[in-house]
Amino acid sequence: MSFGEILKSLREERGVTQREVAISCGFTPTCICQLENGTRNPTGSTIRELTKYFGCSADFLLEIKDDFGSALLSPTAPALSPEEQRLINAYHGLEPKLQNLLWDMIHTWQKNAAQPNSAPQKKA
Repeated sequence: MSFGEILKSLREERGVTQREVAISCGFTPTCICQLENGTRNPTGSTIRELTKYFGCSADFLLEIKDDFGSALLSPTAPALSPEEQRLINAYHGLEPKLQNLLWDMIHTWQKNAAQPNSAPQKKA
């Protein structure tokens, strides 16, 4: 498979559009289209952003194989559920200020969830 075929396959497996990938990675939708159809070669920074987005290795994206013809690494991230994809799409529709506020809220919730629940002590 070519780089473009792998990219398109990952994108379709996750159920995201070229535009969604492009916005998340800081590219133009045209860039993703050109990468997928092979009219543009990826740069190192392009590969880095795509590996972060898809949760896969650069080796997987570039289809680098070992001496025995086996792929070295494959993406480990499971495909997103429809609910997860809706959350991501909603996040992408927010202004950067609101995205930052949402992240702050999530981190607060995670911290609170990690702390043991302690009931208030009754005074004797």
